[in-house]
Amino acid sequence: YPLCALSPTTKAGEVKMQMEHGLVEGIDLGQGYSIRVRAKNAAGFGPWSIESEQVVCKFKALKPKVKINGPKEIIAREDETVVVVADVPAEPACEDIKWLISNNEVVDDIKSGVTIDNTKAHKSVLQIDAITRKQGGILTCEASNMHGKAKMSIQLTVHGKPSAPEDRLVVSNISSTGCQLNWTASKNSGGLPLEYLVEKYTVASDSWAKQAITSNTELLVNDLEEGKEYEFRVFAENEIGESEALTTPKAIVAKNQYTVSLPPCQPEVTEWNERCMTLKWKAPIDDGGMPVYAYNVEARTTGGEWQVWECLDTPETTAVMQKLQKGQEYQFRVIAINKAGKSDPGHPSRPKVAKETDLLPFIDAKCLRDTTAEVKDRLKFDVPIFGEPAPEVCWMKGEEPIEEDKSISIMNTESHTKIVFNNISKKNAGTYNLVIRNKSGEDKASVTVSVLDRPAAPEGPMKVSIEGTAITLLWKHVKDDGGVPIEHYQLEKIDNEKNSWGACGHTKENTITVPGLPGLTYQFRLSAVNRIGDSDPLVSENISVTEGEDALVRSL
Repeated sequence: YPLCALSPTTKAGEVKMQMEHGLVEGIDLGQGYSIRVRAKNAAGFGPWSIESEQVVCKFKALKPKVKINGPKEIIAREDETVVVVADVPAEPACEDIKWLISNNEVVDDIKSGVTIDNTKAHKSVLQIDAITRKQGGILTCEASNMHGKAKMSIQLTVHGKPSAPEDRLVVSNISSTGCQLNWTASKNSGGLPLEYLVEKYTVASDSWAKQAITSNTELLVNDLEEGKEYEFRVFAENEIGESEALTTPKAIVAKNQYTVSLPPCQPEVTEWNERCMTLKWKAPIDDGGMPVYAYNVEARTTGGEWQVWECLDTPETTAVMQKLQKGQEYQFRVIAINKAGKSDPGHPSRPKVAKETDLLPFIDAKCLRDTTAEVKDRLKFDVPIFGEPAPEVCWMKGEEPIEEDKSISIMNTESHTKIVFNNISKKNAGTYNLVIRNKSGEDKASVTVSVLDRPAAPEGPMKVSIEGTAITLLWKHVKDDGGVPIEHYQLEKIDNEKNSWGACGHTKENTITVPGLPGLTYQFRLSAVNRIGDSDPLVSENISVTEGEDALVRSL
């Protein structure tokens, strides 16, 4: 039987014997083929058979292979669209193909500009729109099927514009012909070498002009004209572009004379009591070309206006603020004075209350009253505390410090301590001790918490006696009623003809008699009940009622 493969029509084999199967040879991987057959005898060839359905030549089983098309490193610019194509030959085709950047899986999210297309067999396409520098790193494509898994990684590098120079643009050493510029380097270079472009603005001509390009963070300017006003700005730039500008806060005048100094640094309150506070601060970083010889200290209370509090005829950077009002909150700021005049005020100090620095700890225990709560209630104690310096707070149950968890949380401030039982349980019952301490001493208070819960299970074993068809049960009273009186004992039963428990009586005593049916086997369970709930049950052994006349009548 000659065999013919149609794609295009070629002879694909011949079977010498009268067999109904054969081997097709000379075919290509991935090509589709149809097969037809015809018989041959001594008289020649017979007609061709009907063509088979087309079959694509492919592996029956193939472990995945991943090949990312393109170079080993992809370099992109910020805001560009990056498309990466990976060929993933495998049989069966991989259903699990994913992309990772620096071991973090890339999620298909059109809103964030990421698209992953795995619809075509043996291929995956990753597209990132408006790519950012944060999306740079080791780009990996992973694929797996039933025969194994594979991956390939390349470097994805994203370049962008640098960030603006940091801090502020400081102008110093001003003269009639020049000045010194200083700034802090950009935190983000955009992934490329950068330089700094310095521009100068001449106020009189209202125009910006290029001053210099430098790789340093300082520049000496020496082409100013005396008496003119100037401003400066600095850009960080790389081959992608330039950053936002860092600009001088105000214009400078090119002249050989001193000016008022920059403001002093923020003052700090180092010592205090109810009548005075001690301030310390640092001198201005630029004295304007003339030494600072005096300081003015201004003060304000909360919500009040600034007013001069002390005039210091000394360059010393410390002072004591007197005549404060006890309990009032104050802020201070400092003004430097040189021969040119007063500087701008510096940043104000942090608010500080005029109060004692040494005050014995004291607990206002009015709210710490012994409390009874039901299980699962939320219980809170918010306790005012006093002391200077602010005391350390310790809550204890008995003699053991309390460890916070989901059921107990503790919050402390300078004036309050709060303990909250979010879902109180029986184990939270007990006496809680609050201790506060500082260098002047300590204070203690305690509170007892009682928790009402459902009772414990009745005590076994359950004793059973049978008289005829009457079953009498006897048990011990519960040892723990949960803090609430027992209302009654609830009895339930199940027999060998029913598959569910059913109530069969209740009693306030520790015994009960219930009727039974001869021939049945019973099991009883008993729970103690208070107003909080039911206890865990006490379950009896199987109890059989002997067959008798009643059983005979029942069977009839």
